[in-house]
Amino acid sequence: MGDMGILTTATDLARWSIAQDNTIILDKQTLEQVWTPSKLNTNLEAMGIAGPNYGLGWTLANHRGYKEVGHGGSFMNGYTASFHRFPEENFAVIVLTNLNPTNVSSMAYHLAGFFIPGLKGIDQLQSDNNADTSFNKSVEAFFESLGTGNYDRSLVTESFMQRVNPIAKKIFSGPAKPAVIFVASDKMGKRRLERYGVSIQKINYYKIQWGPETHYFSIYLDADNKIADMRGY
Repeated sequence: MGDMGILTTATDLARWSIAQDNTIILDKQTLEQVWTPSKLNTNLEAMGIAGPNYGLGWTLANHRGYKEVGHGGSFMNGYTASFHRFPEENFAVIVLTNLNPTNVSSMAYHLAGFFIPGLKGIDQLQSDNNADTSFNKSVEAFFESLGTGNYDRSLVTESFMQRVNPIAKKIFSGPAKPAVIFVASDKMGKRRLERYGVSIQKINYYKIQWGPETHYFSIYLDADNKIADMRGY
């Protein structure tokens, strides 16, 4: 079965990734199809809880402005795995563990950062003490109100409002108020990045503290500082 019981190694998965780079097994047209977000009956793209889209068996994400395709998985008998491909950089990271739960994606970004600094994980970024944090209060209020659905619509784009996942609302509706800490920002500059038809000018990264739990979020902002997308880590 495709969702469990596959016995493989990191080396075999590396060969599989290289085979895709060289279109040895699947041709370019097929790969483009499986790496295109699937459409729902509403004509919106299928997406995860906070950010990544879903293609034909692939998670389609964006990490720090870089296209990312891959998938993660785990099983209750004690295994967790993650496969991250960055096609623009011709680079992939595979993490297989015999631990469950464990944050294999965080491990993958740490490994990627050794080779390509721009792919470092959010938790590895150094805080910019001179950064403009005037938007922090708006982000904090946005996260706090996301669970109720009564967030300030002026903070987000029209396309974002159409794509707020109900599960994301449930996550943010807990009793604990999230503490929001600005980490860093990536400006797109000459790089072109769009999220749901909106041109992204910069990505802000935040550390979110819910009681004893720590999470990280990317907030994708347009030229008017409106939130066009977000991704949780």
